[in-house]
Amino acid sequence: HQVQVLIMLWSLAPPLSTRTSFRKVAPRLFPGRKIVVVPSIYLLRGVPAYYHSSTLLAEKLNSVPSNDALSEKESQGKLWFQKRFDFSPEDLQKVLHATQELLTSDELVLGDRADSIKKQLALSECELKKMVKGFAKLQPSLKKLKTVLAVNDATLTKIIQRHPQVIGLSMDNIRSTLKWLKERLELEEAQVRKIIITQPIVLSLSVEKNLEPKFNWLKKRLHLDEDKVSKTIQRNPGILLLSTETCLEQKLAWLKESLDLNDEQAGKMIQRLPSIVSSSIEESLEPKLLWLKERLCLSTEDLSMILQRCPAIFSFSIPEKLVPLLEWLQQNLQLDEELGEELDEELDEAMLTKLIRTQPQLLGLSISRNLDPTLKFYREFLGDEKAYHFILKSPAMLTYSLEGRLKKRMKQA
Repeated sequence: HQVQVLIMLWSLAPPLSTRTSFRKVAPRLFPGRKIVVVPSIYLLRGVPAYYHSSTLLAEKLNSVPSNDALSEKESQGKLWFQKRFDFSPEDLQKVLHATQELLTSDELVLGDRADSIKKQLALSECELKKMVKGFAKLQPSLKKLKTVLAVNDATLTKIIQRHPQVIGLSMDNIRSTLKWLKERLELEEAQVRKIIITQPIVLSLSVEKNLEPKFNWLKKRLHLDEDKVSKTIQRNPGILLLSTETCLEQKLAWLKESLDLNDEQAGKMIQRLPSIVSSSIEESLEPKLLWLKERLCLSTEDLSMILQRCPAIFSFSIPEKLVPLLEWLQQNLQLDEELGEELDEELDEAMLTKLIRTQPQLLGLSISRNLDPTLKFYREFLGDEKAYHFILKSPAMLTYSLEGRLKKRMKQA
């Protein structure tokens, strides 16, 4: 239907280009037809969503409602609210002032919306009435929150969806938190917004009781300077939400005991992979540690060295990342009959362990994006046997960027 398509286009077009989109697209879709471009509010006035008659919709769009018609609609809207919720004149004025769109909505639309909300949220009529009254109080808060956070409507919606309690926070407290993030962490406003969008619950934290003590703990216990503390928080804002006693101290103690580390060494690991402190010891960290130790027959010293050099291993999935990668290394870097004497299984495992000890960063590479194309590159230029021995002698050659480094160097050579 002509009008239905126009309404869909209107809803998808960016606000600043709405009229331009209409004028460019509509004539191509409907050659020879009269195209009417009107403010979006007129699409809402007396055009219920459940009407599917293109004739009725066309009549609504092709005639801008008169002031008399709008006044009549507004009167009907007020009458519906008074009848449905028994609002006092003062409450009615507050609710309708919060959104003028409700004044011109069809009674059936209003009724459907009210009944749908009531059913989906399992509300009584009294609870629904309180909710509608609360909406009027909510609008000013949303406007203030949007201004204080310096975000657009879409971003504000994301923040509220992730942490609805932010609506009830004191604006003074929010300003205090934003100021602390900006000044204490030495961040630009865009960086502060990124933290708030990622972890809006940070806005609920007290500067004196939570944020500042947490900052000082990270600085003291992990032996980090203030710049490194700031970078650690930026990479994982969720660290601000964790309890110092029951979480951070516990993870720090586990790292030190399991990998035989001191505070400074454990601190460097957490700085490079802040998500360690958010991971479960029983469900994530411990199983990966034991699996890697058993799979590669590593001593505690070797295991500690590998994880210090590549803490990201703690973030990898065993079945989806580590198992396939080790299998690829074994299958693609072992000697075969064409290259010489075939290695037995024990020696093959020993070579794999030596390879990972020498270059733990191999475990962080992608098979399809890094290992396959890089190995192919070496084989094409060196031949299979030379490429194999070259990589075993210098495993770091597999970690270099193919496009950004290897091809350029080869071309220069």
